[in-house]
Amino acid sequence: MKKTLFLQIALLSSTLFIALPRIINFDFSDSIPKYHASTSTKITNNKVTWLSINDVDQKLNESPKPILIDFYTNWCGWCKRMDATTFKDEQVVTALENGYYAVKINAESEEVITFNGKTQPMYVFAREMGVSGFPTVILLDMQQKKSKMLVGFQRANTMFKQLNKFVK
Repeated sequence: MKKTLFLQIALLSSTLFIALPRIINFDFSDSIPKYHASTSTKITNNKVTWLSINDVDQKLNESPKPILIDFYTNWCGWCKRMDATTFKDEQVVTALENGYYAVKINAESEEVITFNGKTQPMYVFAREMGVSGFPTVILLDMQQKKSKMLVGFQRANTMFKQLNKFVK
């Protein structure tokens, strides 16, 4: 009895988790960056200058900065919402532009990237970074060590506070 109830609740929860963004109909398709790490050097979208991880790997030698990595998927409604709101917020944009290298990684992509001397597909990089839900934002310190992981939708004020705490 308890097992059946648990399974029913788990099935209902997973169904809602998958279907809810479609039911609510988050349509932010224009806010997802049209971005390919290997072909683009610099993409300016939604005011944040998103760099490829390959470019950041090279820039770190010249000018070390912390790195914000936004892990997303194409189907993630909350990822699209964060692109449309949080990453358009003036304070967040200013904090990122002044103190970080900002990178977007499609956590399901098979596109090959190179970071810290390691070449691998984006989805493997995401897994190695501990990403299991979306959106996930990871802040790396200037030695490229994971220092902060923000899982789930982050409002602009929360993101801004985290960015300022991390740089100080």
